[in-house]
Amino acid sequence: MPSHHPTNTVTFRQLATVSNFCLFAAVVSGALLGLWDRMRLLPSYIFFFSFAAFSVMLFQTILARPADQLGRLDLREQRGLALVTVIVSLLCVVSELTLIPWLKVPAGILLAVAVASHAIRVWEGRTLPAIWRNVAWRFFVTDMLFLLVAAIGLAALGWKETWPQFPLIPAFLRPSTVFLGASFPLTLTFTGYLYLFADQNGGLSSIEHRMMDGWYYVLVGGVLLFLVVILLDLRGMMQTLAIVLLAGVWAVTYLFARRLLRSPGAVHLLYGTIGLVGLLATSAAGNALIASRTPTIPAGANPILLSHVHFAQLGWVCISFWGIQYTLWTTLLAWDRRQPGWLPLGADYPLPARITAYLQLVLAVGGVALLSASHLLDDLALMRVSGLMYAVATLLPLVILRQLESATRPA
Repeated sequence: MPSHHPTNTVTFRQLATVSNFCLFAAVVSGALLGLWDRMRLLPSYIFFFSFAAFSVMLFQTILARPADQLGRLDLREQRGLALVTVIVSLLCVVSELTLIPWLKVPAGILLAVAVASHAIRVWEGRTLPAIWRNVAWRFFVTDMLFLLVAAIGLAALGWKETWPQFPLIPAFLRPSTVFLGASFPLTLTFTGYLYLFADQNGGLSSIEHRMMDGWYYVLVGGVLLFLVVILLDLRGMMQTLAIVLLAGVWAVTYLFARRLLRSPGAVHLLYGTIGLVGLLATSAAGNALIASRTPTIPAGANPILLSHVHFAQLGWVCISFWGIQYTLWTTLLAWDRRQPGWLPLGADYPLPARITAYLQLVLAVGGVALLSASHLLDDLALMRVSGLMYAVATLLPLVILRQLESATRPA
């Protein structure tokens, strides 16, 4: 059996702690919006450039490795990536609070260098045809490209804010950077994980494999085309694409919901399925937004747009993030016990961890639902309560990781 680095579990827990605390900071700053106008963009910068960017690279480091090579994994180099992404977010936060926009330029350059060096380490020695034949790897390598787009877009955004008359950077840079560069890598990472997870637990039928293979092209092509039609304001094409994407999300959600019905006690599968339901709600809200023809500027005045964004970030991204986190943590703990496994269902969760996981889901799903209601009712107090409720959910993974670790220690 290949040698295993015992530090992996310790390092993974440390890195997971950093990710969850960054997410906690993003959620709390969102709950406190309205106290100071300069805080308006802080949740996005913290969410995307510390929590999200680092999580994508951490998960990809493990998931892009074949299961039989997991024993040679060493996560210690990821500590540098965690530090870089936190510094990037801090530079953005300082930039917003002090009105010094050029700070985003070094932040974007720093992130771009980190993403490029990470991609070289993960994909070195693999040919593009080999990557393309592996559906999950195809998702992972594409998410790296879009994360690099986000980093370059961040630097360009800082440049544009500092020198607004600079002609080569378009005015729509901020929304396109967030939409295409920051949000999209998360969706691709989690979708690649779902493919691996399903393939490991019961396998994929030929129809399901073709569906996931085709979903890559529908998702990537649809989102890229969607950005173009948004910029051109082609409402008919926009609605058509939104319906196609909604149908695709429904099909993938149905695939995993059927699996959950066959294994109702599988915690990892439950998180993956509920995350997909969050993506389904995101897509449905997006369709409603287009059909409503309500203005999207300013964003804070459009309750459907706000619901769409929060379903995506809190209902899809965060719940999927926790599902992957718990799955990989269980995998690494098994390797530490010299019992190699790969992406388990989570059906044998110890009772304390299972109860905490269910509590977290109740708080997270309830928080998202109340947050959407606060937008529709224009109730600032309800928004803050729901945000703080969700913030509690972001801290429970630290408890769950400890509970799982305690349950695996030799008696």
